[in-house]
Amino acid sequence: MPIVASPVQTQLFGPSVALYQGVEADADLGALFAEERALVAAATERRQAQFSVGRQCAHYGLRSLGVPPVAIERGPKREPVWPAAVAGAISHTNGLVVAAVAPADVVRSVGIDVEPNAPLPPDVHQRIIRPDEAEHISQFGPEMGWPLDRLVFSAKESVYKAWYPLAQKWLGFPDASLTIDPWNQRFHAKILVSGPLSEVSGRFVITDGHIITAVEVPSRM
Repeated sequence: MPIVASPVQTQLFGPSVALYQGVEADADLGALFAEERALVAAATERRQAQFSVGRQCAHYGLRSLGVPPVAIERGPKREPVWPAAVAGAISHTNGLVVAAVAPADVVRSVGIDVEPNAPLPPDVHQRIIRPDEAEHISQFGPEMGWPLDRLVFSAKESVYKAWYPLAQKWLGFPDASLTIDPWNQRFHAKILVSGPLSEVSGRFVITDGHIITAVEVPSRM
């Protein structure tokens, strides 16, 4: 499957955000800028593939915004460093890779995360899920058919990716409290530490193989 505009874009974002996706088999290190290739020169073959497809998706997204693609380098927390006029995020898991980009004068920041459609391991569950979140998701019965703890984990990853470019500081898993609206496929996060955002809302899509969550922070808030 070639890199394409994601079919779930309208389920996750407004029209200002471009969302592209690919799979690891689409990897082409030759399509990257030299500065990008240098970042993974010593990495494993699989990591090179994930990185390559992420950057390729990002380049497609930049072109769709009318922004000439440039090398997307890596910041101190290993985050992508976007052109000044662009907000963006990249994620990958189980072969699927996605990149979301938007004009920064319309969207302050974006977050996206993809996860396997499977429950968290018990030890991870205990570290990630707050007691209030555990009580909240317990109201949804098994008939939902979704791994709600993995959904909370993914949503927090998306929140962090939207938070970090604005705050330039860490946001831990206990530092946000999530509630989920499974019927409308939305979630809401209360940020429990001081910073540029006190709350943020997002959307999610669940497929046979993946959970995809997304956050879009408008420039006018």
